[in-house]
Amino acid sequence: MSKAETEERRIKRKAKELKELEKWKKEQARPKRKFYLLYLMVVLCLVFIVDTVATEISVKMKAEICHYLFDDSTAVMDLLGMLASAVMIAGAIYKSMSDRFGRKIFLVLNTVAMGLGMFIVYLAGEIGSAAVYVIGSLFITFFIAHDMQAVYVIETVPSKYRFTILSIVTSVASLGSILIPVLRRNIMGNNTELWNKVFLIPAILGAVVGLIAMITARETDVFLNQRIKFLEMTDEQREAEKEQRHAEAQAQGGLGAAFRFAFRHKQLRWIFICTMVVSMAMIGTMYYQQIMTYGYEAAYGTSTPEVVTDALMVMPIIGAVFTLARGFISDIFGRKTVAVVMASLAVVGMIGLYLGVTFVWNPVLVGLFTGIYVSGYWCAADAMGGNMSAESSPTNLRASIIGAQSLCNMVGMGVSFPAMIAVAAIAGNNALGIACLFLVVIPLVVAIILFLAKVAETKGIDLNTVRGDEWD
Repeated sequence: MSKAETEERRIKRKAKELKELEKWKKEQARPKRKFYLLYLMVVLCLVFIVDTVATEISVKMKAEICHYLFDDSTAVMDLLGMLASAVMIAGAIYKSMSDRFGRKIFLVLNTVAMGLGMFIVYLAGEIGSAAVYVIGSLFITFFIAHDMQAVYVIETVPSKYRFTILSIVTSVASLGSILIPVLRRNIMGNNTELWNKVFLIPAILGAVVGLIAMITARETDVFLNQRIKFLEMTDEQREAEKEQRHAEAQAQGGLGAAFRFAFRHKQLRWIFICTMVVSMAMIGTMYYQQIMTYGYEAAYGTSTPEVVTDALMVMPIIGAVFTLARGFISDIFGRKTVAVVMASLAVVGMIGLYLGVTFVWNPVLVGLFTGIYVSGYWCAADAMGGNMSAESSPTNLRASIIGAQSLCNMVGMGVSFPAMIAVAAIAGNNALGIACLFLVVIPLVVAIILFLAKVAETKGIDLNTVRGDEWD
């Protein structure tokens, strides 16, 4: 490329950056309305509810989906479902784009798209198409992985109360997930042929909440400050900045920079490793409804959807309690403490779920232990991966690093998911419980040990100044 062509490209790039700078400065200058933070938290709570429902609804309806679309073949359903795991790669790249283009556009798009995914699943039930269900499942999996609403909370609220407020918002969202068993009871009841109707109302909710977020939410101040600072720098200043600090820490997003940065620094390296191990234990969050359904069917000799619904009714309450407690424990005792405590409770919950179904305990008690496992797992995973990695990353790589961690999840799932498919194909659906027990308990115990030994506390970190190399 000639010198003239290089200069022409530089001029075009600078013109584009000036236009972007003008847009972000205009956004930054917009006055905040009175009580903006309060109503933003309400909006983000609604987004969390859509995300939680989209995450859990297919799991809580899995036995019915398997029966009507896959002829009761769990192995075939999950083999096709592995396609959904593959979209995590593209999803991680997609999420890293928010470090360049802002948080708001992805907050809105993710919420609407999750609703669209649930609507596609509804249509799959109407026409009886497994292929259409897989498309809807791909949509849901792709867009629930980004948690842009969590980034919004982290980058908006005062650092002193960061995870207390996050826990309050997410605990309300956990209660909101009671919508699924309520819809099961009132729409489906004992008539499992109506299973797909359960997806319709959450699909509409996603579209409505996405519209509300588009109208009411502003771009986050942390992103605006970081992006404006970068755009105002001259080429010489950017080059000098790169020489002063690690080049990859100054990259404006991208998975490559995120992975290079993470594995060159002790704190993030071990968080990534623990994420890979913990992700193996995610498998139980995908199979608990089937474990309940097949266990009670074997005990009673008939289909028992309302008994399973009774168990599912308890779970959102446990989720809300755990999520609320997580925030207070995190801000008082530290992120590391809450991660270890919640992971330990998840072990207890998984053991209780297995024993409860095996010995046909009361469904409310089974739901209690299931809630302890699922809520404990996600609280631990969020603390280990999302929250602590966010507080261990520089602002300009934060979303990219969190996105890169979703690829780490594929490592653990790449072990446990095929194992469960093999168990279902060889030993049948009734063997899912014992397989989950081992695939959940062992990885969680290993992750607890590694986390205690290798990962440092991040409580009190300033997100505007953290470099990521403080623990080297």
